[in-house]
Formats: sequence, structure tokens, C-alpha cells
Amino acid sequence: YKNTYTPAKAFDNNLKTGWLEAAQGPGISESISLNLNKEITVDEIAIAPGYFHPKWWKANNRVKSLRMTYGKRSLLLSFKDTMKVQKIKLAEEIRFSGVRVVIKEVYASGKDDDTGLSEIEFYYKGEKVEIDMSGVK
Repeated sequence: YKNTYTPAKAFDNNLKTGWLEAAQGPGISESISLNLNKEITVDEIAIAPGYFHPKWWKANNRVKSLRMTYGKRSLLLSFKDTMKVQKIKLAEEIRFSGVRVVIKEVYASGKDDDTGLSEIEFYYKGEKVEIDMSGVK
């Protein structure tokens, strides 16, 4: 289970895979950390806030909101309960070499109490920012 739904799956450019937290309960405060070997600039974030498999979308909890912390700053990102990648244009560009994404709220499934996250992508001026997967944990 842990090898199949690891945090790295949220950055593998594949909507058919994803991270499923495995904590007791709905995963509030569970997190993914990304440490990069260089600073990146971002002005848009795309998130697939659930496990994007038609059979499992409603069977698992979906992310309602996340706190994204970078350096001493943070953003609260909120999502609709829909199986679509949701892009968030930031008010200003941000720069970081490390980021932590924490589950704050979920849409409950009523079935499995695991929360999924299929993909996190960063963009700058319309171009996807490629990241080094070795820094994901």
C-alpha cells in the first residue's frame, strides 16, 4: 500500500496515480514536503484534489483545502469537489526551493477514510516548472 500511493505519486505527471495518506481518520494535517536543489518561481498552481480514478473518486476523501508553506510564508488553497484539475492563479509570483503541502479540510467519502491527491503542478508564465522527484517526501 505505502509503495503504491507514495507522496512522489503527486508529482509524477500521471493523473491515474496519486498520494493517499494512510493516517487514522481523514488525514487532516497530513503533508507532503518537496525540497529542491534550486529555487523555482511560480505564479500558478494546478492541483488534482482527490484520487482521480473514476471508481475511487467518491470512495476516498477529496481535498477541500490545503495550506502550502514556503519559507516563512503560506497560502491557503481551496478546491471544488469535482474530478477536474484545478488551476489557481496566484496574486503574485512566489519563489521557493522547499514547499510543504498540508491537508486542512476534506470532502468526506462516507466509505474509505483516506484522502487522495493525484497531482500537484507548478507553472510560471504559462510554462510547467519541472521538478526533481528525488526531493519529495
